[in-house]
Amino acid sequence: MVVTGEYGRRVPAGHHPDPYHREGDEEDPTPVTPTFEPDALVLVVGAAGSGKSTWASSFDNGVVSTDACRALVGENQRDMRASAAAFELVAAAVASRLGRGLFTLVDSTGLDIEQRERWLSLAREHGRPIHLAMFDVPAAVCRERNRNRPDPVPRRVVDTQVAAVRDLLADPASIAPDAHVTVLRTRPERATVAASATPTSDPSFERPAHAVDRPLRIGLHLSDIRRAERDGSFGDVVEWARLAEEVGVDAVWLMDHLVQIPQVGRRWDPILEPTTTLAAISTVTRSLGLGVLVSPVTFHEPATLAKRLTTLDVVSGGRVSAGLGLGWFEAEHDGAGLRFGPPAARRQRLRDMIGALRALWGPGSKPFESTSFSLPDTTSYPRPVRGSMPIVVGGNGSRTLRIAAELADGANLTAKTADLPERIAVFERHLADLGVERRDRTVSHLSTVLAADDAGRLDHALDRITPPRRSRATIAAAVNAATTDQHVARLQHLHSIGVDEVMLAVADLGEPGSIERLGAVVAAYRASEG
Repeated sequence: MVVTGEYGRRVPAGHHPDPYHREGDEEDPTPVTPTFEPDALVLVVGAAGSGKSTWASSFDNGVVSTDACRALVGENQRDMRASAAAFELVAAAVASRLGRGLFTLVDSTGLDIEQRERWLSLAREHGRPIHLAMFDVPAAVCRERNRNRPDPVPRRVVDTQVAAVRDLLADPASIAPDAHVTVLRTRPERATVAASATPTSDPSFERPAHAVDRPLRIGLHLSDIRRAERDGSFGDVVEWARLAEEVGVDAVWLMDHLVQIPQVGRRWDPILEPTTTLAAISTVTRSLGLGVLVSPVTFHEPATLAKRLTTLDVVSGGRVSAGLGLGWFEAEHDGAGLRFGPPAARRQRLRDMIGALRALWGPGSKPFESTSFSLPDTTSYPRPVRGSMPIVVGGNGSRTLRIAAELADGANLTAKTADLPERIAVFERHLADLGVERRDRTVSHLSTVLAADDAGRLDHALDRITPPRRSRATIAAAVNAATTDQHVARLQHLHSIGVDEVMLAVADLGEPGSIERLGAVVAAYRASEG
């Protein structure tokens, strides 16, 4: 998700599968009002005088203030001797609210690592969305505001806090790789808490002039496969893909992770290696596109990745697209003993990976040298069926979109629908700067959906997937719960703003009829397009 405060510095983070690295510092004069889920945990990160408490006070409820708790158990809100007791109160309040699925905003500096981790752990324990509201305010502004307070914080403390916040702003993922990030500057806009479960839709859309006139492709994204295991077999995954082709889906996409990601399930929930799974799928399908969305370049070496993808491509008859990304799940790397590296190094590795794959799939066997890789010999046979294969780069940040525009065949975005036009505009600006035609690149979008024929069946489907003690409205908003007609309108809208392909993760995958319900959306959309 990308949200901004006044003067609009945009920081991408956002929604599965590749959302949580910080990139790009594009200036945008138009502020966007942040919207938080009604069961979210929002951690404020900011120095004294940055305006965080003023901003927090704009919320009607759900604010847990460390200063207020300190005043409750101590002499006043600056009684540092009462901090330990105050933090216990904060933790109790956060645990209670998150356990009941209530919106919770912790008004604190966010700089106490021990307490911050405590609050984050509570959110993860209860499966709540996590947001960081980070206040990027100049030190001089903080000092002036602090100086005018009745109980100012010592200047050296303010300066230390400002410096600490600056360090965190350089790498928000160091706080929480699974958090959505909002950077707020100067008088930040008031945020809102989402209340609507079903997306609004307008059946009449006009394609803007910049949109490419080509049919919208619809893919199935297989991420949560917990319902696939029966008697120790995951054959249902292959069957879901076969059914998807049968009902008119254009492609199937799998994730590339070593453990299940927190946005989808528990660490110990099953997740399959994608290329071998897609190979099995290829044996029961005939025209279904096959892709990995996306392979972190931090996992792979180019020669072995090229061989796996090419093998899948030739055995499937040329149906493979290669998805690549920076990687974002640092804990996964740590557990496997893999180097993660800073964003700049991963961006360079992404560039070099694309170049190496092109060399391995291209004619001849000349050496390939780059910052990240040294390949004395790029002999790799057989070649892909089409001579090469499309490369899709996943990510929302401007620098990643620049790489996609320059070197890849398409960009996959995970931004929320409201933020997509701006992200597509960034991508298209890069294309224009590079002199690349828009028709030569695709834009795809990944999201989760829950579909049903009518409102009554949709309510029933929501009841089946909503966990105990979770808000139905929260789940509905998270999975884009909507009727078939509403989903058709949503797809029309995505196509109208320049999306060429959608990858849909079915929220009730494995429930009876889930693929058929997706098929009904596909059929209705195709009919609407004539």
